[in-house]
Amino acid sequence: MGWQETQGFAFLPAPDPLGAQTPTPLEARYNVLGIPLTVATNAPVLAELAEEVFGAWGAPPEGRETPYVRLQALLHPASESRAHGQRPTLRCRAQAGYLVLSLGDSLGFGDRPAGFAAAFITPDLLADPERVRTCLLECLGLFLVCRHRRATLHAAAVLHNDRCVLLTGEQGAGKSTLAYACLRAGFRLLAEDIVFAEREEQAVRAWGSPWHLHLLPDAVRFFPELRKAASVEQMNGERKLRVRVDQVRSEAPVTNGLVWGVCSLSRSADAITRLTAPDPTRIRQALTHFKEDPLLDRAAMHTAADRLLEGRLAHLEVGHDPTTAVETLRHWLETG
Repeated sequence: MGWQETQGFAFLPAPDPLGAQTPTPLEARYNVLGIPLTVATNAPVLAELAEEVFGAWGAPPEGRETPYVRLQALLHPASESRAHGQRPTLRCRAQAGYLVLSLGDSLGFGDRPAGFAAAFITPDLLADPERVRTCLLECLGLFLVCRHRRATLHAAAVLHNDRCVLLTGEQGAGKSTLAYACLRAGFRLLAEDIVFAEREEQAVRAWGSPWHLHLLPDAVRFFPELRKAASVEQMNGERKLRVRVDQVRSEAPVTNGLVWGVCSLSRSADAITRLTAPDPTRIRQALTHFKEDPLLDRAAMHTAADRLLEGRLAHLEVGHDPTTAVETLRHWLETG
């Protein structure tokens, strides 16, 4: 069969009813979290969306072929069974190394042990490309590569003078707000909410996705320029302002770095920003706690957190002025 068209989208159809033999001649390889990820598809529109999601990672180094990780994104020419205009609800189910996603009649599954995932995407869902990007392509791609970056920690990460510090704290402590304030002040960004840690001799290397920051809408009271930022819906249904990091400074995104220290955050009770004595127990809890208990390797997570607790620690009480918090953090990074 040759190229066909459905609702204005070109695609190559499957010769079998289950789609198991769908041709996928459009293929690209990306170095996601330092892991080679192949994305193959039967539709140019899905190749373009995959490039938007993963393109900033670049291609794997020459000759790097392993580990094998593959995501197939397939345009499935089916009509949605839901009522016209009704927005599909994202549903997720996971068992051990397997993940199943559904958005209306669009389906995705990931087999982490096999390093393989597939998404069957209806033309109707392509009317909402943001959900295709985040809920199917990005979610499945990261699910696969995280098998090889098993120690997942709850933290933002910024760099100053090549010193990488993890910013952790309870939900709402202000990690993303402080990370954006640091970005504006000349820091580089490694991650806004999740880092993937791995042991390197006597150090810990953190990997992250540094391409976007997402802030609550009330962040405009500190940063008026965010009034122009796009408002996007995240997988949990919450709306946030999206900032492209390379549009703030082209050299700001960095995908990995050796961790110099860990700083926990909390809101200051008297609006005064100050460094105080760290509480290793609270830092460990903040690093290893994720809302809704996602599918994580907890043994690897706790091992990485314990190693980090052996290094430099601080606690930052953040007052009403993000600029003061940035300068306090900068002073700690420069003086140790």
